[in-house]
Amino acid sequence: MSNFRLRKVRADGQKIRELTHPEDLEVSDSYVNFLLTRELNCFTIEKRYRSKDGSYRWVQAAVAAVKDADKLLQYMVLLITDIQDQKQTELQLQYRLHLESIVTIVSQHLLTNEVINLGWIMEILGKAVECDRAYVNHFTPDLAHFTIYYEWCRPGLSPLRQESGFDAEGEGEGSQTVTPYAHLYQNSPTAPYPEWLNTLKGNQEIVISDLQDLSSSPEKIWRGQNQCQACLEVPVFSSRRTLWISLCFESTTPRNWFPEDAQLLRLVGEMICSHHERLQNQRELKASELLYSSIFNHSTDNIFLVQVHYSPNSTPKLYADFQKNISNYPQEIYFTYETINPAQERDLGLTAAEIRGKSPEDFLSSELAAWTNHQYLACVLSGNVLTYEESVGMVLQSRVYQTTLIPIYDESKTRVVKIQGSARNITQIKQAEQEKIRQARYQNLITTLTLKIRHSLDLPEILETTVQELRKTVQVDRVVLWRLICDIPRGRFKQQLGNFVNEAVLPNFPSMLDLDFPGELVAEEDLAQFFQGRVVQFSDRNSENGLPAINQTSTRKLEDSNNAQTSPQNSPNSQSAEEFRQHYQIRSALTLPIFIAPDPHSPNSLGEKLRLGQPVDNPENTTNPPTVTSGAMFWGLLTLHQCHSSRIWESWEIERLQHLVDQLGVAIHQAQLLKQERRNTEELAAYNAELEEFTYIASHDLQAPLGTISNYAQLLQMRYSQQLDPAGLKFLQYIANGAQRIQALIEDLLLYTHISRNQEYLATTDCNLVFAEACANLEFEINQKKTVINYGSLPVVWGNYYQLVLLFEHLLSNSLKYRGESVLRVSIDTVFQDGKWLFSFRDNGIGFDPQQSDRIFQIFQRLHPQQDYSGTGVGLAVCRKVIEFHGGKIWGESQPGTGAVFYFTLNPVTSIK
Repeated sequence: MSNFRLRKVRADGQKIRELTHPEDLEVSDSYVNFLLTRELNCFTIEKRYRSKDGSYRWVQAAVAAVKDADKLLQYMVLLITDIQDQKQTELQLQYRLHLESIVTIVSQHLLTNEVINLGWIMEILGKAVECDRAYVNHFTPDLAHFTIYYEWCRPGLSPLRQESGFDAEGEGEGSQTVTPYAHLYQNSPTAPYPEWLNTLKGNQEIVISDLQDLSSSPEKIWRGQNQCQACLEVPVFSSRRTLWISLCFESTTPRNWFPEDAQLLRLVGEMICSHHERLQNQRELKASELLYSSIFNHSTDNIFLVQVHYSPNSTPKLYADFQKNISNYPQEIYFTYETINPAQERDLGLTAAEIRGKSPEDFLSSELAAWTNHQYLACVLSGNVLTYEESVGMVLQSRVYQTTLIPIYDESKTRVVKIQGSARNITQIKQAEQEKIRQARYQNLITTLTLKIRHSLDLPEILETTVQELRKTVQVDRVVLWRLICDIPRGRFKQQLGNFVNEAVLPNFPSMLDLDFPGELVAEEDLAQFFQGRVVQFSDRNSENGLPAINQTSTRKLEDSNNAQTSPQNSPNSQSAEEFRQHYQIRSALTLPIFIAPDPHSPNSLGEKLRLGQPVDNPENTTNPPTVTSGAMFWGLLTLHQCHSSRIWESWEIERLQHLVDQLGVAIHQAQLLKQERRNTEELAAYNAELEEFTYIASHDLQAPLGTISNYAQLLQMRYSQQLDPAGLKFLQYIANGAQRIQALIEDLLLYTHISRNQEYLATTDCNLVFAEACANLEFEINQKKTVINYGSLPVVWGNYYQLVLLFEHLLSNSLKYRGESVLRVSIDTVFQDGKWLFSFRDNGIGFDPQQSDRIFQIFQRLHPQQDYSGTGVGLAVCRKVIEFHGGKIWGESQPGTGAVFYFTLNPVTSIK
């Protein structure tokens, strides 16, 4: 060893250096140099040596130098100890302490700054764990999208975004060139990455040491596009336990992540969330305070704060007893005001300073103070919000308030210490509600009255119902109806205009019924105003602004009737009108004109001429009232009188009464129409009866002379046929044929009038028997013409047996008469349809033109010449008469040459019974 040279030592040292980790070479070489320079004889060093498998392990090397007498290094003795596990534990402890220091720095930053720099925080976190990128993912509330906020990346990497995030706070350093894949991180949908989202929602970390180890997935492609080869991501939840953000570390090379890295992200994430929510709460609290202050100072509602005082002897048990019986311990609790807002200052006439510390008894009446204390006590003892309405008497009027009391508890939540109250003035709302109820009741009464009026069509009943029910409905002293009975020409106003036809009046006031309405009480312009549909009113006869009810009218329509006033002295008839009002004790009046539909046969009356200002020379007496521009006819006036006191007529009240008057006009017109209709019906019935009687008598009386003519014509043919030339015989045959035709016409006419005159009874009738008898009556013709008749079972109907035989007999006879060249076939079918039996009577005869389908049922109407087809044209008219008597319908359908079908309906037995 003494011959060991430095050069060889150095050579051996080079071999040792090959085993040393490159990062530890500098320290190792420095210690060797100390040995060579004789400054050290031994040293101990920790460094990483490469093991046989190629991996590095931590070792402790104790080195001792062996030198010669000249103190030259001969060789070194090394003692190598493996300290891998110990060193790993030590490094982890150092790393943890380093991360804890980072947490402390972040915590101090969050606590000491209102506006935090999350970009800076992500920077120090990224540098602490030696990653390449650190950022914050922010999720929308529905977790449908996410965006990267607050990113840091090492120099040389392109950032994913540059803008600030959800709190507009600062960011960390980074390149100014944004990655081309930045759009993948800005308001991006989470749907393509369900596994990633579900992992975070499950509050689990995402740990990827090598991206290439992942199977192919959208997430792998998404992360790989941004050079990410390893990542660590942890979720952060809000206080509502919803996913809010996630914090993420990324590395561009594969690497292992320590549990301390995930713990670091979780701790910082929770601190960021707490700081964010604290700021949000502070902002909301500040906004709430500003809002409350604004409401308190500017609200139109009264707002007040009451202090609750308890006596020293009051205990929790005693307080519990309060809640059992509110009236037992009123002296144990009392109340004073802390403050009131400006609105209540105006209502009370006191300032907040003047009322502070005072109890309700100090400035309220004893009754109101007792009521107020009672409500405060109820709020305290119940511990619940209390809302009630109270009426407070003020100097000018009583006001209604809706008051709400909110209890405020102490910190222990066991005792109410204050009451916050608000009182809203709802006087106008209450008045509006009461007015609405009153109007609704009024409207309901008017509607009911209208229905009663419209229910009847008897004119006297309509008018009497109107005055009686209207007086009770609107609660007036007198309701009177005045009807115009004649027109008044210009200058002839002292004639009688009309009279009061119906009245309802209280017993202690004089009646106007049957009183004539002389023209001297009405001015010309007043009558013209009534004809134009003006509504006239006055509220108080004794008032200077009152409008006279009779001799003065407003020159405006209903909406303006309260504005223009006319002095009674301007009317030439004011004295008479005033005496009239005094006699009948009229204090207030409302007069509405009544119009009905015009009479189209009536010429312009004098009232219309008067309204238009046309001159009239001679009086004209007529029952037709004057008209207005709309074409309606002026009928009369409806007047309401208030006699015992004055009354203000509200506009809505007048509108509803105007509607009633309109309906009254309709009812009067309908009653008049009904009366006229009844008169016309009676006259028509009398005329028809007279005509039928004449027809019957004439037809009956014609049979005797007709029989004489026929008999003598036949006698001439038998006795004197040899003495007459061919022309005479021909003329005699004409006489005989004409007599026979007239005889047939008379018989058919008598049959037709018999059905109209004799309303025979109806009963259950079997149509099988009816049709069998009709066929029997025509048996000779049926057999002679070899007619084929097909019919099934016919129904039982509600009818007259004799008339139904006539019906089938005439239909069958009609088919026999108008048969074609082929064998006549007749069929009858029935079907029950729409509650009636529908019969179809079909043949294969010559048919008829469908345009003549209505004409064939008219009496004496024929479609063919007499020489071609004999007959009187009465048969189908008789059929129609029979069917109409039975309440059915009959009609025919055909085409020439294809036969005809006749349809008719009869009632079943059950529908009548």
